[in-house]
Amino acid sequence: MTEVTLTDRYIDATVRSVPERQRAALSAELRSSIADQIEARVEGGADPAEAERAVLTALGAPDRLAAEYADRPA
Repeated sequence: MTEVTLTDRYIDATVRSVPERQRAALSAELRSSIADQIEARVEGGADPAEAERAVLTALGAPDRLAAEYADRPA
């Protein structure tokens, strides 16, 4: 069984409120961006779990991020 990560939950929460036609692209873009940011923090000496939490916190609330991608008010 595959473990569901904080990143998975964050992405799911974000894409669920954007139009369906945008979900796959947004999910891929977010996953790549989040992974790059986590990797950079880990390379700088951060614990992977702490790096993941920090990156997701910095991105902000999933509904706000979704609103930005959908070009609508939060």
